[in-house]
Amino acid sequence: MGKQKKIFTHREFMEMAVGEMKKSISEHDNKPDPKVGAVLVSSDGRELVEVAHRGEIRSGDHAEFILLDKKLRTKPLTDYILYTTLEPCVERNPPKSACVERTVNARIKKVFIGIQDPHPSVAGEGIKILNKHKIDVEFFDADLAEEIRKENKDFINYAEEEAKKVLDGEIAESVDPLDKALENVTMDDFSLATQEELINRAELKYKVGSKDFNKYLLQLSLIKTNTKTNITKPTGLGLLLFGKNPQLTFTQARVQFFIHQTGSDDIIENFDGPVLLQPQKIQKYLDIIYPKYITRKTMQREEYFDVPIEVIRETINNAIAHRDYTITGATVKVYIYDDRVEVYSPGKPIHPLDKFDSFSVPPESRNPKIAYLFNEISVIEELGLGMRELKKLSEIKQLPKPTFRMNEQYFVTTIYTKTGAKPSSSEINEKLKELNSKENQGFENIRVHGNITSSEYRTIMNVSGRTARNHLKKMVDLGLLKVEGEGKATKYVVIN
Repeated sequence: MGKQKKIFTHREFMEMAVGEMKKSISEHDNKPDPKVGAVLVSSDGRELVEVAHRGEIRSGDHAEFILLDKKLRTKPLTDYILYTTLEPCVERNPPKSACVERTVNARIKKVFIGIQDPHPSVAGEGIKILNKHKIDVEFFDADLAEEIRKENKDFINYAEEEAKKVLDGEIAESVDPLDKALENVTMDDFSLATQEELINRAELKYKVGSKDFNKYLLQLSLIKTNTKTNITKPTGLGLLLFGKNPQLTFTQARVQFFIHQTGSDDIIENFDGPVLLQPQKIQKYLDIIYPKYITRKTMQREEYFDVPIEVIRETINNAIAHRDYTITGATVKVYIYDDRVEVYSPGKPIHPLDKFDSFSVPPESRNPKIAYLFNEISVIEELGLGMRELKKLSEIKQLPKPTFRMNEQYFVTTIYTKTGAKPSSSEINEKLKELNSKENQGFENIRVHGNITSSEYRTIMNVSGRTARNHLKKMVDLGLLKVEGEGKATKYVVIN
């Protein structure tokens, strides 16, 4: 009888990759190199196959190359799972192949990534290529992502400084449709004031319209030059960020406020213009309406709580930075009621809902270039600040903790401002609409028990183990349940 292979948890695989990362060997003396660890796992996500780290076999070799092409070159890897501490690279000097290409060619089915590439011109590109080839992508736990960032602090600072330099050479083509040049607009459609705002606040050493500044914009895929006609045009992303009136092309690129007033019409306020400047406009508006409409000061003052304005501001900023801009007709919406603030962000988040429910979302973005520029002009003061502010709010006993859910095509964050407030029945009903009749029956059974294990659900509902896992995962993704514990001890607990 053969020796039984050891079974590991998802968390242990992430920790292994971080451990391998710390063994990385740098090949340069004149610049910092990234520290990267990689772990390959069996298709069922339980057995360790192999590990590797940068420079392990030969100086300069990337961790994924060592893992997939050196150590496991002859082994079929279809449907295996890869854990890597850094987003796979998208370009290497010939004859070397990019790590993302090797991952695709190996037919890996899922990749867990520690942090996105810190160079803003590259960040997210590897993930888009993986998604294009139907490879699932998720991220490491937030605390491990923070550990990876600390270990790579010098490299991250170097990458961010390099992004401000004008580099020679061909710019790699992006797979994002927003990075493509727009035919019906010109460079005159860029706002001069917005470009100068970026230059001044990011302390760039360029002038608007200069060759060097245009090369900087080119590196970030904000403009494109046709090599045949030598005509430069804004990309979709560039127009969103710098356009005088990007809403003419992208009607969805606006933020709408709806302030509910009992016995009177709602106050409605729209914020258009360049996306890069929207957070500043909204901050000024919040300064005017806060606390008048958010924490209503009345004779029943004890019922309300002074929710820090930073929580609301960061939640809105995150909605602007991380939303899906490809969903037409869907704006960021902010609803202000007597007892809560709800922020609607178009698109399903790139992180599972249970990460939000546990306030452990890693600071990786669907739109890393937007997030980078927001950080450059100090709109986003610090990575992960919004989630940390929400977590602080969840620890205040007088208030229900913030909640997260999907409502059709919107990701909704609810911040409660009144003691004793509870999720409305409409919120819960919206989530329940996403369940089929069998799943609804299952949720009602869980609600009776309060919490349940997968095996208990399988027995009560008389379904297969796979069906039970699918039902429970869907309820977790909808924000109806949260996960507690690991392995056989995992429990699914009803939220609120």
